[in-house]
Amino acid sequence: MDKINSHVVFDRTELGIKVKNGWKFYPYETIIEIHADLHYSDIMISNIETPLCVDIPLKIFAEYLPPIFFQYSRSGIVNLGHMLSYNFKNKTIEIKMANKTCHTVSRYLKDSFEHRLTTLNRKSLPCEKCKTCTKRGTCSDMIPFTTQTVGFLTHS
Repeated sequence: MDKINSHVVFDRTELGIKVKNGWKFYPYETIIEIHADLHYSDIMISNIETPLCVDIPLKIFAEYLPPIFFQYSRSGIVNLGHMLSYNFKNKTIEIKMANKTCHTVSRYLKDSFEHRLTTLNRKSLPCEKCKTCTKRGTCSDMIPFTTQTVGFLTHS
């Protein structure tokens, strides 16, 4: 468990955010997007309507989040597991997310985006048992990370 400051903790499978009464942990798969707001970051979580605001700059999230997250510009990070599709439009890449938002990948990050998708295709995702297993994410029951598994990587 990596503690960045007194407000955020990056665990192996979840992000911990300090709240009034203690800590609230959010599994990485529930985090959809993170956007910069000066020295703060707004975190969009799938089952929460209002974004969470934390006093951590986006570059810290980019450094500590797992590879399923991609920083598409200086102001935003998306969870590629929530990506519906991507397409090339006027020499740029546009990402369509499950929460109905669209983001344009910075032209400087275009190659990095394509490389990330290729890399994720070769990795594996943990099975349902891994959520309670002591060998979480490292057992032999892991399933291949494919388009059918996650439901994205459709090139339109």
